[in-house]
Amino acid sequence: MKSVTDGIFNDKIVTCDFRDAFKRGVWAQPQTYGSGVVEALKRQNVTCTLAHLRHVRTPSQYSGKVNDSRYPNKSHTGRFCPVETPEGENCGHLKTLALFAMISSHRDETDVLDNLSGYLQDVDEVPLQQLHVFDKVFLNGRLLGLSTRDEAKAAVLHLRNRRRRGAIHSEVRVLTFPAFHGELQIFTDGGRVLRPVFIVENNEWLLTDDNVSELHGLNNGEEKVRFLLQEGLVELLGPEEEEQCVIASRYSDLRSGIRYTHMELHPAAMLSITASTIPFAQHNLSTRVTYQAQKHSKHAIGYYSCNPSKRFDTTSDSLFYPQKQLVSTSMCRLLSPNDSAMMRGWPEKLMHGQSCVVAVACYDGYNQEDSLIFNQAAIDRGLFRSIHERTHRYNINLQSSEESFGRPVEEDGSPQQRYQHLDEDGFPEIGARLQSSQAVIGKTRKLKEGTVSNSSIFLKNFEEGSVKEVVRLPKIAQGSHDVNVKTASASFPHGGVKVKIASTRAPQAGDKFSSMHGQKGVIGCCLSQEDLPFTRQGIVPDVIINPHAFPTRQTLGQMLESIAGKAAAMGVRVNTTPFSSASPDQLGAALHRCGFQKSGNERFYSGLYGSMIKAEIFVGVCFYQKLMQMADDKIKWRRIGRHDSITRQPIKDRQKYGGIKFSQMERSSLVAHGAAASIQERMFHLSDPHQVEVCTRCDRMASIGRSRAPSCRFCKDKFPGFARLEIPYSCKLLVQELNSMGIDLRLVTDSSASLRGREDKN
Repeated sequence: MKSVTDGIFNDKIVTCDFRDAFKRGVWAQPQTYGSGVVEALKRQNVTCTLAHLRHVRTPSQYSGKVNDSRYPNKSHTGRFCPVETPEGENCGHLKTLALFAMISSHRDETDVLDNLSGYLQDVDEVPLQQLHVFDKVFLNGRLLGLSTRDEAKAAVLHLRNRRRRGAIHSEVRVLTFPAFHGELQIFTDGGRVLRPVFIVENNEWLLTDDNVSELHGLNNGEEKVRFLLQEGLVELLGPEEEEQCVIASRYSDLRSGIRYTHMELHPAAMLSITASTIPFAQHNLSTRVTYQAQKHSKHAIGYYSCNPSKRFDTTSDSLFYPQKQLVSTSMCRLLSPNDSAMMRGWPEKLMHGQSCVVAVACYDGYNQEDSLIFNQAAIDRGLFRSIHERTHRYNINLQSSEESFGRPVEEDGSPQQRYQHLDEDGFPEIGARLQSSQAVIGKTRKLKEGTVSNSSIFLKNFEEGSVKEVVRLPKIAQGSHDVNVKTASASFPHGGVKVKIASTRAPQAGDKFSSMHGQKGVIGCCLSQEDLPFTRQGIVPDVIINPHAFPTRQTLGQMLESIAGKAAAMGVRVNTTPFSSASPDQLGAALHRCGFQKSGNERFYSGLYGSMIKAEIFVGVCFYQKLMQMADDKIKWRRIGRHDSITRQPIKDRQKYGGIKFSQMERSSLVAHGAAASIQERMFHLSDPHQVEVCTRCDRMASIGRSRAPSCRFCKDKFPGFARLEIPYSCKLLVQELNSMGIDLRLVTDSSASLRGREDKN
C-alpha cells in the first residue's frame, strides 16, 4: 500500500546524494567542490586501522616543490610522529598523531569564569592612561576584562593548580604573554593537539609507590588515565603552553642541575602506534623505520576484525596462525586488549605475522639481492598460510529495465558450462569451486523490445575460489516501515545478493615478506627441508636471507631482535622498546647463559652433502610479516591476445590478458647476456611485427592500394622495383609522424639504388 508521504518526500534528493558522496569521496555543491572529504577506513589489520584513525592531513596543495610545510617542526615533538609519513607528494602533509597525543574537545566555560571572577576588572572601569599597565584576559579569543600584572600571574597559578586538582577540565589551556603582548589567553575550544607529560616540582617526580599500587588496582586504561590527571601527576600541554615549560627527556636528567617543570612519559612517546611497535627501532636507518611504520605494517596480513566471518568486505586477507612476537615493545603489550572482556584471548590473533628461524647466508644462489629462501616443510605445516576472500554484490535496478536473478540458458534450453554451479535462482552453491570466467551471479534483463539479455556477473581473469557464503537481501516494500528490513537492505533498496568467494593461499615464489625493520624481499625459491642446512641440534632455518641486506639497509635492529628472540625462545624476557631496550652486550650475555655463542653464530651442516659448512652462520628467531603483494594477484601471461588499435602492440590491462612492458632495463639485461634472439623475440615478434614495401629507387615506403599492389608516390613508374622489409609497426608510425613534420626518413635496403650507386663508384 502506498503511503501518503511517499509523494511528498523523495529520498533521491538527500539520501542518494549523501550516499553517493560517501562512496566517491567527492562533495559537490553549486558553488563549491571538494574531494577527499570522506575516506574509506582501511582494515588490512588492526594496527593499520588504528593508525588510519590517527591520520592528520595538512590543508594545502600536495603538488609542487618542497616547502617548509613538509619538514618536521619543533612543536611536533610528542604530537606528530617524525617517521610515519608517506612517500611522494603527500610526504610531510599527511602526518600521524604520536602515541599519547590527543585532540581536544570543546569544554564548558563556566568553571573557568567562576575561577577568574576575583582577578578581572571591567574595561570601562580602567582609565585610558593606565591601560598599558594592565594585562588583557581572553577566553577563546573573547576579551573578558583586564588584570594587573601581579593578578595575572596569580590567576595563571590559580588556574593551573585548579586544573591539576581536577576542578577545571584537564584540556583547558592557560597561556600568558607578559613580555610581548601583556595578555592572558585561556582556551576551552576543540581541535587543539595536546600531549601528556609528568609534573615535576623542585626536580622531584611526584609519582610515588602508593600511586603505582593504586594504578595496578584499576581495571582499564581509562580509569588509570583519569587517576593520573585527577591526582596532579600528569598534565596535558599544548605547543604554546609548552614553550613556557622545561621538560626533561628521562628521569636521569632531573639530576643534571637544570630546573625542570615537567618530564616526558617515555622517549618513545614521540613515535606513532606503528613506529613504536618496531623492536630496537633506534638502531635502524631512519628510512627503514619509515618503510615499516608507513607501508609494511599496514600491508601485513593478519586478523583485521574480530568477526571476519560475519563481514562482507570487498577484499580481505586473514592469516591462519598469527602469533605474538617473542620479543616485543611496550606498545605491543598495550595493543593486546586483555582489559576488555569481549576481546580477552585475542592478543595473538590481533598480530600480523609469525616468528621464524632466520639464517643469514648465501645458499644455492636463490637468495640474491633481497630474495628469500623458504623451508617448504614449514610451509606445508602452515607457515604464513592465509585465506583470501572477495565479495561480489549486486542489487536489482528497476529504473532502466526489469532485472531478475536466474540461471541463463542456451536456445535449446540446456545450461552452459559457465553457469554449471548456479541454481535455478541464479545463485552459486555453497562450497562450489569456481574457476576463472565462470558465473558467480546469474541474472537476466528484460529489455523494452521484449527480448531477454544475459547480464550475469563472472569471475575476473586469474580469479578462482570456493563459494563460502551467499546472502540474499529482500526488497523493501512500498511504504514499508519495518526498521529491520530497511537496515538490512539499505544499500539494496530493490533487493540484492552478496556472494563471498574464498581461496587458500600458501607462500610461493614471488610472494612478498618483510621483517619489522623494513627488510622486505620476495621468495626466490622454496627448498625441501632435506636440502637446507641444519645445526648440530637438528634445527633447520625457516627463512634464509642474503648477508648483503645488513650493510646496504643498515638494519642493526633486526640482528639484535634475532639474538633477543633466540634468548626468548629459551625463556629469557627481553625489553625491546625503543630508547630503553637492552644493550647488545646484555643480549649477548643472556644468549651465552642459554648455551649459545654471544654473537649468535652457529655451525651448520650442509643438507645436500652432509658435511660441515666451513663458515659460521648467523641464525636467530625473527618476526616476519606476509605482505598483501602476492604472486596470485600479480602474475599474468599471454601468448596471443588483444592489441592496441593504433600501435598494434599488446594492451597492458591484466584483466584483459594484457602484456608486460619490456622497457630499457629489461633490454639492457638481455644485451649484457648477449641474448640477441631473445631481444628480437620480445621487442619484435611478440610485440608489433609489420611488413612494408620499400621503393629501391628513392628508399621510401611504398603505398598499398586497393589492388594490394605496391606503388611509389615519389617515383611513380620510373623505377618499379620494391623490397619487402619486416619492421616494428611503431617504427612505421614514427616514419609517418616525421613526414608530417617535414622530416624525411629513408629505409636503405640491400637492393636500393643509392647503395648500388656507391658500390659502382667504389
